[in-house]
Amino acid sequence: MEHRLVCTKQNGNIINQDWLLPCFPRFFEYDILRGMSYLAEWSRRRNKALPAELLIEGMQRLEPVLEADGVRIGRQVFDPQGPWGGHTFPLLEAVAGIGDVSPYLTRQLERVTERINLGNSCSTKI
Repeated sequence: MEHRLVCTKQNGNIINQDWLLPCFPRFFEYDILRGMSYLAEWSRRRNKALPAELLIEGMQRLEPVLEADGVRIGRQVFDPQGPWGGHTFPLLEAVAGIGDVSPYLTRQLERVTERINLGNSCSTKI
């Protein structure tokens, strides 16, 4: 939480600009939506107050990839030409187009916003 999902503690700068772009499929990669999802789930499982202002800031950072019908994929990590020589397959390519709306990422964001709204029942909803 001290890192505000994507920032350094020392000066508040964004650690990695790529983290602002939702990644799908993620494998082991981090992005801001994954961090927000983790915090929302942590809050639910631990019955702890949700750092709503942090998640609201995250929502604002996500605005460039939000569409009326969902969350656009901002990046991919698999690269058949990359140093790891990754392999791909038709289903992976079909669901992972950069710029495409991802039903998976959209559902994940919906769960986060539901949790924000549950945690802030006395305040303005997102």
